[in-house]
Amino acid sequence: MDLRERAVAAVIIEGMSQVAAGRRYGLDRSSVGRFVRAWRAGQVLEPTHGSGRPKKLRLAEHRAALREHLQAEPDLDLAARVEHLQKSEGLSLSVSTLWRELRALGFTRKKRR
Repeated sequence: MDLRERAVAAVIIEGMSQVAAGRRYGLDRSSVGRFVRAWRAGQVLEPTHGSGRPKKLRLAEHRAALREHLQAEPDLDLAARVEHLQKSEGLSLSVSTLWRELRALGFTRKKRR
């Protein structure tokens, strides 16, 4: 955030060109231009949400169901968990999506001995 503000200040206050401000702060000229246009329009210079699909397990109840299932059946493999979530929650997930979600929740691949 501070970098954006400094780049805009360099262009607006110091009179620096957008190319020079981009070089100084390690930004592309088009990004500096976008920040300056946003500042002049009175918009906030905060980063916007990136593109891509939203997470499938965003809802708290889906995560709660996954945690309950992990506690009830800690040794099931990922394919079985995907199948369970399909039947119980109606979620259509891939194994890799489920694995990313499990890692985000702090679970590891270790199983009981």
